[in-house]
Amino acid sequence: MALRLTSGPAVLPLTLAEAKDHLRVEHSDEDDLITRLIDTATQHVDGIDGILGRACITQTWTLTLDAFPAAIILPLPPCQSVDAITYIDTDGASQTLAVSGYQATGIGGEARVHPAFDTQWPATRIVPEAVSVTFTAGYGDTGADVPAPIRSA
Repeated sequence: MALRLTSGPAVLPLTLAEAKDHLRVEHSDEDDLITRLIDTATQHVDGIDGILGRACITQTWTLTLDAFPAAIILPLPPCQSVDAITYIDTDGASQTLAVSGYQATGIGGEARVHPAFDTQWPATRIVPEAVSVTFTAGYGDTGADVPAPIRSA
């Protein structure tokens, strides 16, 4: 299993103005330092390496697996959507699984992907990273979408 950031967040969960307001800083002499501190704090809590194991701001990730498991558990809640599932078929060709071929549960939280009702996952070639799941995670597009306790951290 491997996880790769496909498209990172467009903004940080906390703006410079919000941090300065919290710190009661009214001048711009420390703006660069405060911005770096916001970035450092975000890296500490956000994403696969963050202590929360969650995505704060909307971001796209690709999970690769060697084969289809019974259920694909998507890391980095909250999951907004499953964008695509591709796989290498037994002939070695790349295929995209139709949306009707799978069901995502737990959208908005800890998501899982299962084969659609009364179906099974397609056969894959036995090669590393034969299955790729692209998904979007995060609380939303702005810092205001991130829960207050996480923003305060």
